[in-house]
Amino acid sequence: MVASACLTLALGSGLVWCRRREARAHALFALMAAATALVAACELWLMRAETTGELGVALRWLHLPVWMVIVSLVGFVRLHLRAGRLWLGWVVNNSRFLVLPERQCYPNLASRVLALALKRLSADWQEHWGHPVLFVESYADESKYPGTSYRARGVLKRWA
Repeated sequence: MVASACLTLALGSGLVWCRRREARAHALFALMAAATALVAACELWLMRAETTGELGVALRWLHLPVWMVIVSLVGFVRLHLRAGRLWLGWVVNNSRFLVLPERQCYPNLASRVLALALKRLSADWQEHWGHPVLFVESYADESKYPGTSYRARGVLKRWA
């Protein structure tokens, strides 16, 4: 159901883009809708997996359409709504790839990235809105990551 609705939206926006090539926001929306349909297909694949190996393959393939949705959504917001800063789009698109499986090879990478992002966020917010950032919210899946970079930055845990 979701996949068919997404493919219908993708077809409509794709046709608009084919007729008006300068309307790149329609191309990005079509890509986002088609990628969302692929996410639904991967989720169906996950539900029907019979072995852990098949589940792992489906989960790895799920990352591609999710990345496509994120990239096209950021591009659509930037082009169609004329909103957001270009550097922030790069941060959003690359944040999925910052925590690498080989994190022992890159000590303190997450702490460094978190520190740089918070420093830049506060400066840009102050410049654009005229007042500092008072609160930043984030999370770490404690079943997978101990949250060391958050503790290193002095981030408080507010929930149990």
